[in-house]
Amino acid sequence: MKLLLVQHGENVPDSVDPERPLSAKGRADVERLARDCGSVSGSVREILHSGKARARQTADILGTGLSLPVHTRAGLDPLDPVKPFASECESWSDTRIVVGHLPFLERLAALLVADREDPPVVAFQRGGMVCLEKRGPSEWCILWTLFPAQGA
Repeated sequence: MKLLLVQHGENVPDSVDPERPLSAKGRADVERLARDCGSVSGSVREILHSGKARARQTADILGTGLSLPVHTRAGLDPLDPVKPFASECESWSDTRIVVGHLPFLERLAALLVADREDPPVVAFQRGGMVCLEKRGPSEWCILWTLFPAQGA
């Protein structure tokens, strides 16, 4: 089972729009991500996102590009506790994409991989994806990353 963690694409500043939707660069980065990771879509059950505009838009672009269902999921906001969601991930037998925010994604990855929330085990980038693989009970590793700078 794999868990594909995606930090939302670059967003406009709060001064431009308080909802902080994706910027043109953010949309382009996520569209490129959807193209670059197209081969993983066959094994993915769904895309989950926090519901914030930038995460929703990122998830929608990925969902369209990968032909996957997209669902809002409570508990994925930047400062939400990660332990409840990590426990849920442990029970999954199928691969999912989770679109969220920092510091939540960094803390989740660290908890799953290193059994601690800090310091981070991977440096996320906006519009990038980190693939974690579950190898056994409470045994996760970082399998690969795909970041905008890698696809350029």
